[in-house]
Amino acid sequence: MSFASQGARNREKRNMDSTIGITDYRCSGKSLSAWSRFVRTLYSQKIVVGYLLITWVTGILLVFFDINPSRPDEADHWNRVISILQGHWIAQSDPSGSGNYGLIKGDRSFVAFNNTAINSPYTYWPSLLSGGHYRLASVLTLLLCSLMIAVAIYLAGDWGNVIFAVAILPTTLISMTFPTSDAVSNATAFLYIGAVLYCWQKKVNTWGRILLLTLVGFCLGQAKVTSNVLILLLIPLFFVGPKFDWRVLIPFVASPLSYLFWSKQISAIPPSAVITVKQYHVALAEIVSNPGKTIQSLLVTFVNPMDMVKDPLNTARNIQFATGSGNTQLPWTVMLPVFIAVFLIFTVEIPACGFLQKGITLGTVVAFYAVTVVGMIASWGNPVPGGYAGGLQNRYFIPMLPLLGLLLPAFGLKVDNKKKAWLFIWCCIIWTYVGLLIAHLMSWPVR
Repeated sequence: MSFASQGARNREKRNMDSTIGITDYRCSGKSLSAWSRFVRTLYSQKIVVGYLLITWVTGILLVFFDINPSRPDEADHWNRVISILQGHWIAQSDPSGSGNYGLIKGDRSFVAFNNTAINSPYTYWPSLLSGGHYRLASVLTLLLCSLMIAVAIYLAGDWGNVIFAVAILPTTLISMTFPTSDAVSNATAFLYIGAVLYCWQKKVNTWGRILLLTLVGFCLGQAKVTSNVLILLLIPLFFVGPKFDWRVLIPFVASPLSYLFWSKQISAIPPSAVITVKQYHVALAEIVSNPGKTIQSLLVTFVNPMDMVKDPLNTARNIQFATGSGNTQLPWTVMLPVFIAVFLIFTVEIPACGFLQKGITLGTVVAFYAVTVVGMIASWGNPVPGGYAGGLQNRYFIPMLPLLGLLLPAFGLKVDNKKKAWLFIWCCIIWTYVGLLIAHLMSWPVR
């Protein structure tokens, strides 16, 4: 072999090594570029990421180690899940003729769960993925419902903070730590609000956005009946663009039609455990024929002292926002910081709504309150309205709370140093969540 031939081979090898090195550098550069884009995306959505992290960590600890739980109607919700998994999408009637609805077990015994019998299977979809494993159903409810809320915060864009502020309330978090329809209903309402706020920020309506609102609206109709009031938020979208947009009628009717479809399936089932279908219809007729008395009930319920009601559980049900839950009630030393955080979130970086949007938002809040109160009057067997709406609970108003945040900018409140404000906000949230965990994970003797 000649020296010339050997030198040519060496040069060729050096060129190949150089090419490989450049290729490796480029691949590494692409990887770094992709990673940096991912990091930038996470940073740009730090509210969403922060919400998921603090919710998942706290929620998982509550799912597995909570020794002082607050799980309203826990057994009724779980029995409803089991009945759906066994193929009974509609709750079964008691063979003995008691008028109760629930589940006929394998040994032919009957388990009643009237409080949850009317709930749509949609409101349990995370739990249904568990195959009947309670702890797994709890984890799936937490993860999937919080993901729905995170998507809602993301979709809402500049208005996402109003959803985030309500999502971090302990009442909202605790409702997602066990298999319950409330978690899915709240998450669906937040997702609907997020989708509407996303469309509010666009200058034109597109078929893609109409489809988005229609699909989420169909799910909304399968959640709580009171959430159907949120379709009023679509009204401003009719006036987006140079002329009236009739396409918005599609999502506008999607939710009511979805609700009517399900209500037809459960027309024989009473809406609660303390009333029959006949009594429910009588109560509805009384409400319609006595509008003055109904308005009186709305006003009385709005201001009635909580401890001046015959129901001994009324106070516990209606201080849930202040204490985190009906059971294991957190003291003000734990809860006050999160309320400060919520107020600051409502006033940081939230753009003001237009005149029409403010009016519709305020009207939706009033309508949501009215429908909730009227629903309790009818479903709790108060044949003549005019008094306090028994059975009312704070947590029923969770889907409405983000709308209150949209109204606050009208007062012109501002925070000058937003970085320090957000640091303080997260410190307040962490303080409350640490206190919540201590209260729920430790044994507390009754003193």
